[in-house]
Amino acid sequence: MRKKVLRSPRLVRKERRRKARKALALSILLLSFGAVGMYALLQPDFRIQEVTIDGAETLSQERIRDVIRTRLTGTYLGFFPRGHNLFFPAGSLRKALLAEFPLLSGVRFRRDSLASVHMSLIAREPYALWCEEERCFLLDKSGVLFAEAPKGEKSTFPRLAVKDFAAEAALGTAVLEEQQLSALVSLVGALEGMGFAVEEIELGETRTVSVRLREGARLLLAESESYTPALARLTLLLSEEDLIPRGGEQGELRVQYIDLRYGNKVYFKPR
Repeated sequence: MRKKVLRSPRLVRKERRRKARKALALSILLLSFGAVGMYALLQPDFRIQEVTIDGAETLSQERIRDVIRTRLTGTYLGFFPRGHNLFFPAGSLRKALLAEFPLLSGVRFRRDSLASVHMSLIAREPYALWCEEERCFLLDKSGVLFAEAPKGEKSTFPRLAVKDFAAEAALGTAVLEEQQLSALVSLVGALEGMGFAVEEIELGETRTVSVRLREGARLLLAESESYTPALARLTLLLSEEDLIPRGGEQGELRVQYIDLRYGNKVYFKPR
């Protein structure tokens, strides 16, 4: 059985005063550290004074800096400055820039000093055209629509023709899956390797891919993630010299269409 320790009221009061003095000293110490920290936070030397930018030179530098100024202005919780080096809002600034400029695929930041940040803008690279009649948009490799293509300019990118879509699609929207787009671009490359000049690929609602060749013939294929089997059937069909009517100096196909949608059954219609 533990013995109960009896202390006099005087000792109890003395112990309480000692604990109170200790708590007070600790509070003063914490407040001092807090005051020093707050003082440091409010010093101009720790504020972002300069943001240097490289990349995406075609974008408006003034619009970019307007977005930066907006994100660095103000405070957190009514006190902590957004423009402080420790609280630099890289995440929200990146999100705002990507939303404002669909041309951008990424934004990277690097702190050069306590008062300066370097920002690298990564622009999307054109991979194909997404067109409705004469209005075309640029697609990057991931299938994102990011800019309107210059009118009347001859493009070296595959032209994907669609109906009632391009005018409604918002810039920055993914309109095709990356694998699907890659398969279509590979299809164009394979046909050109076979000696055909591809004018455009029409994407229909019936999951049919219609390839229009420069001489007017069309190739009809079922939408797929790989067109290698269909191209193999086309190669076999073309190997039969007398089967497909040809003409012209380059031996263009004298057919209205070749239908490759039904496995080993291939249909074509002469002109």
